[in-house]
Amino acid sequence: MMRYLTILLLFCCVATFTYAEDAAVTATPAGTSDVPEVDVPEVVVPEVVPEVVVPELTPEEIKAEADKKKLQSVLDSLESTQLALSEKLKEQTALQSRYKSAGPTEKEAFQAELDKVALDIKNLRTSFEQVAIGGIRLEAYGLTETPFDWKEELVLITQPVIESLKSLTEKPRNLERLRTIIADRRLRLEEIGKAITILESRLAAKPPTLIVPLLSKTLDDWQSKKKDNLREMELAQVQLDSLLGNNTAWYETIVTSVKSFFNGRGKTLLIAVIVSVVIWQVMRGLLWLIRKKAQSGKSTRRRIFAYLYKFLTTLLIVIGIMVVLYIRGDLLLLALMIIIFVGFVLAVRSYLPGYITEAKTLLDLGTVREEELVVYNGIPWEVHHINVQSILINPDIHGILRIPLSELVNLKSRPAGRGENWFPCRKGDLLILPSGSTGEVMRQTPDSVEFMCKGGMRLSYPTAAVFEMGLLNLTKGDSYAALTVFGIDYSHLDICLTMVPDKFAEAVKEGLTQAGLGEHIVDVSVDFKVANSSSLDYQIIATMHSRAASSYFKVERVLQQSCVRACAENDWGIPFPQLTVHSAETGE
Repeated sequence: MMRYLTILLLFCCVATFTYAEDAAVTATPAGTSDVPEVDVPEVVVPEVVPEVVVPELTPEEIKAEADKKKLQSVLDSLESTQLALSEKLKEQTALQSRYKSAGPTEKEAFQAELDKVALDIKNLRTSFEQVAIGGIRLEAYGLTETPFDWKEELVLITQPVIESLKSLTEKPRNLERLRTIIADRRLRLEEIGKAITILESRLAAKPPTLIVPLLSKTLDDWQSKKKDNLREMELAQVQLDSLLGNNTAWYETIVTSVKSFFNGRGKTLLIAVIVSVVIWQVMRGLLWLIRKKAQSGKSTRRRIFAYLYKFLTTLLIVIGIMVVLYIRGDLLLLALMIIIFVGFVLAVRSYLPGYITEAKTLLDLGTVREEELVVYNGIPWEVHHINVQSILINPDIHGILRIPLSELVNLKSRPAGRGENWFPCRKGDLLILPSGSTGEVMRQTPDSVEFMCKGGMRLSYPTAAVFEMGLLNLTKGDSYAALTVFGIDYSHLDICLTMVPDKFAEAVKEGLTQAGLGEHIVDVSVDFKVANSSSLDYQIIATMHSRAASSYFKVERVLQQSCVRACAENDWGIPFPQLTVHSAETGE
């Protein structure tokens, strides 16, 4: 360091001597002894030179001149610091001599002064070095070390991240710190100046001889404080000028940052991406070869192999990226990956049992399995596909149901039986609604079922409610039955079990044929039901083909009409409710 400083001083001396010599030659040219040449100053030379030379200075020359002045200021500051250091060294030598010859009681006071002087000498040497090297921080070159307070293992992982974050605001923080130091030293300088002025006034007032030495020593101390304060302020100013002198244009900063990124971390990221793509392609090739040679097996084995392949591919990609970061020496990205991995492990630790259950379900080894029947929201569904978003279908319902895996793991499935009843109706079926009317299914989705009633009226029910209602479907089977109850008078008791049922059956068939429903008759049955209070009741059932489902109420009416016609033809009485009133005899 001293060698470079000596060379710099020698260069400045040579440049100064050369400049002075050139100036002397220009000021005293040869042949200036003639008198007429004295009129030369009358030519406007002194006025022209400033106007011509000054504007012709290039930015490089102006900058060189400013750098020269700055260098001279630094040299002056170094000289004053060196003089102050020499004085402190002399003071230290004198104090050491007095310390050796002092008594036991005085040594403590001398030792305190020696410690203070030693600290001042250390600060002066540090200030001299700081000014000499242009205010560069010594911490950047490992001359000082700032210990971390965190645990050692955590520091080793997080230190690159913290240092990178600190470097983003390092320059603004240093600028603010130096400005604060300069402002504080200026305030101190004002107070020190007031103290020195007061002490000088005390000495100028011719105080008693006894206190003059103490006042003089106090004045010397405060003058020393003033010098120290000035040196600290100069050091802070040099460091501030050094930081401000490094400012560059914003576009140059952007270009430099982009170039630095692509030459450093950008190249690392590009290599990591290339390695990841290569690993992914290699694993896809291996998967293609395995699928080509392997025979189709169970769905569970295929699913286990598929997820194992995905896990292994992801693991190899992560390992490849970490190897790239390690080889490239990018500790920041490597530390970020480790932090993310550790955070992920800590986050999933409490959810691990749930993840295990979901993993078993994904592997088709849980309580819900693909191609089985599961009841969800009161409706049976077929598990079509199990994934993070599983898909449920119902053959009789238009649309699919997509539910998350977290809900699916709480359900239970079973194999669907042959001819399983997935839903009470399908589109186009005719059902008897709770109101007693019939309705045709127009549309049924996972949310609602829409019916069209007589006259074109529309009616909707929730899908789960339709499943729970237990509605009669007239078209789902091959046939349906319409029944009615009809009674005759007790006067026909002798033929109620022989002739009457046959006559009613014949009349019903004839009536249905006349109504245009003869081809849809499957069976007609008439059975004696009960001997009621005032009639002998028969149950008449007409089994009709499902193609005549729309004539359900018509068939019921035809049954009654046919029975009435049979009674009229055979002269059978039709009873009606009777009320017998008994009156009590009253005496006059």
